[in-house]
Amino acid sequence: MTNDYYDLTVLSKMTGGDKAFLKHMVQLFLTEAPKQVEEMRVAIENQDWLELGKTAHKIKSTIKSMGIHSMIDDALSLEQDGKNQTNLGMIEENFALFEAKFIHVVELLQQEDL
Repeated sequence: MTNDYYDLTVLSKMTGGDKAFLKHMVQLFLTEAPKQVEEMRVAIENQDWLELGKTAHKIKSTIKSMGIHSMIDDALSLEQDGKNQTNLGMIEENFALFEAKFIHVVELLQQEDL
């Protein structure tokens, strides 16, 4: 439940140790978070920086509550750059790094024995 990418003990504490609820929350993340990542991609393609900032904020909150510490700074950076329309030349590259981490985290979570 703990590795270099995330620590599910955070979520476990939030769920009061209820394993079924923990499993449900992980499954919900695995279903919903890819949609948010795709929304971020579309916002970047459309150069809709404010939408990128809003969506990055939403996913940042989600990954924080899931204990996915390895992605919080990346999401924060994308959020701030989108909202402030700064570092626009780096957004695609930063998003690619964020997405690569996200894909890896999803793979690890899918392998968890919950």
